[in-house]
Amino acid sequence: MSRQTRLLASALGSWRDNFNSGFVDQGTVTGTLGVVHTLANRDAISLSGQGQMLSLDGKNFRTAAGATLRYTKRLEGDRALSFSADWFRLDYKGQPLLDANRFGASATYAGKVIYAGLGGGREQTVRRAADHLSYTFINGQVGAEQKLNEKLGLIAGLGVEYRNHDRTDPLFLKSRTDWRLDASIGLRVLIADRVTLRPRVTYTRNESNLKLYDYDRVTASAAVRFEF
Repeated sequence: MSRQTRLLASALGSWRDNFNSGFVDQGTVTGTLGVVHTLANRDAISLSGQGQMLSLDGKNFRTAAGATLRYTKRLEGDRALSFSADWFRLDYKGQPLLDANRFGASATYAGKVIYAGLGGGREQTVRRAADHLSYTFINGQVGAEQKLNEKLGLIAGLGVEYRNHDRTDPLFLKSRTDWRLDASIGLRVLIADRVTLRPRVTYTRNESNLKLYDYDRVTASAAVRFEF
């Protein structure tokens, strides 16, 4: 738009197939549109809006819409600190008790090889009858991308999140607390000019005081990324 102000836009799609368990196949479509303004000291402030649709078994399960405000402080050596705040409205198709507002804030460090972040917030259901589904969360992430040669790089990440629900669960007669761990490792493979293939394996462990929500999950994925 000018030497200091520019528009940004992105479109993302994903599909997770569970082979013989089609009723839990998941697909997402996400669109983002925003504006970024660079200050005289080369710091940047951005405001973006985002919409997402999540499908389950090929049917619309949840829609989300919201906005993110971010301030990025440029540091020496191609490093940066970012501070962001966001709000999203979650609407579940045919399940109004699950509808919620989600608020979050985070701080992130990004370097040439390593990144790290710390965040937290709250998801509050719209209807009081579902207050046991409202929760406060705090999370942290750390990761790295190491270049191995001109066409190959190694990517690894680790994240943890703690969630504390508000009210007593009507089925288990006690409130729910969860710890979730995500660990991933993958590759960045340059397959053409500005096009990379990114295969990745992720392990997830969720531990809850309500054993119904304990689970382990391993997923494999591959993404193609085009940069311009």
